[in-house]
Amino acid sequence: MAKNQIRIFQIAKNLNISYTDIIAFLKSRDIDVQSHMSPVDENVHKMIIDEYEKDKELFKRIRIDRERKTKEEKAIKKYKLNVGKAYSEASNQYLTSKEKLKTIQESVNNLTPELKLNTGDDLITIYKLLYFRWISQEYQYAEMRGYVPGIIQVIQGFTQIGFNHIKPLILARDYFTCMICGQTILDRKALNIDHIIPKSKFPSSHPWNLQTLCIPCNINKGTKILDMIPIFLKGAKYRTSKIFSKDLSGIIKILNNMYKTISFNEEKIINEIISTYDNWDDILEYIVKCNTTHTT
Repeated sequence: MAKNQIRIFQIAKNLNISYTDIIAFLKSRDIDVQSHMSPVDENVHKMIIDEYEKDKELFKRIRIDRERKTKEEKAIKKYKLNVGKAYSEASNQYLTSKEKLKTIQESVNNLTPELKLNTGDDLITIYKLLYFRWISQEYQYAEMRGYVPGIIQVIQGFTQIGFNHIKPLILARDYFTCMICGQTILDRKALNIDHIIPKSKFPSSHPWNLQTLCIPCNINKGTKILDMIPIFLKGAKYRTSKIFSKDLSGIIKILNNMYKTISFNEEKIINEIISTYDNWDDILEYIVKCNTTHTT
């Protein structure tokens, strides 16, 4: 390297900027540079310094933006790695055997508290009181805001109230435990309420047809899990009898409102599936036959 020359990486280090910014700048001035090791003479060095001083804030913003993007990329990579690992673990944990799933069900069955909560007409009464309290509050706010809530907002509020009060009951019934991998999770946001028999095939939100799943297991369910439906239905039915009263009319009405499902003779169908069937193909054939005769 000739006297009074300096390499690009040294300039970048002195200015605390990326050498790629310097290379991009030089190329925009038609100055040929090969890499960060390329030397530049005193005149080019001065040109870089002058440009840096002129656009100091710009260089700073470019550097900060690059650092932010790098952090985001690392965070996304870490997230994908963790999610992928979670899905893989979920896949490995469930479907290993029917016996393992039975063990999980029995364990949660034993943990579910004996509460016998009233879920008949009394629940509907409480639900309506909560709704009317909410709507009254909304109209009180309306006087301050200067407008009243629209019909869509009212309906959404009605649905949300029910959801907030019913979902925790299902989670509590299942002891906040995923019915596939057996992991107990106290964070409600990490748990989903799953329709054991897919809603598209069996439009029922009866508590016997609902169970708690962690998000990875819910997303990563395979078709093989459908063969395990009788195990899940049996467990959900038993835990429902422990935590809810015999009259499920109230909770079923609210669940149907939440999930846009209907009521029919689902208890009879579920009992038949539990006692008779052990694979999805036969269950589906039976459900299709029943769906031709059920009434809303």
